[in-house]
Amino acid sequence: MPDLLSFFGQDEDRSRDAVHEGKRAMDKVRELDLEVRELRKEVKRVQSAFHALWDLTAESMGATEDQLRDKMAEIDEREADGVNLLAPELVSCPSCNRKVLLDRKTCIYCGVALRGIKGDA
Repeated sequence: MPDLLSFFGQDEDRSRDAVHEGKRAMDKVRELDLEVRELRKEVKRVQSAFHALWDLTAESMGATEDQLRDKMAEIDEREADGVNLLAPELVSCPSCNRKVLLDRKTCIYCGVALRGIKGDA
């Protein structure tokens, strides 16, 4: 009989451990959910600031959306890790036909997947 009681005691321990792990997992989910919500708020603030700056730039300097896209591509290329900044390898997006870095997984302009596309030489 002691072996049987010991067996059931181990089940109780395992159940207690599982409940404890479940609670820790739920706490982590809540923590990450809060972090995601905060990041979404920050993204909205940055988007709002970007739109305001773009409107001011377009109005005061007469900048065009094409110039904005070109500058964004230039910055993207400059900040990309491991890219030759003097002559980065570019590829044409099959969807919007804009030039993006060869190493990108998606187009920075339209979001289409770029896997398997060869560079424009």
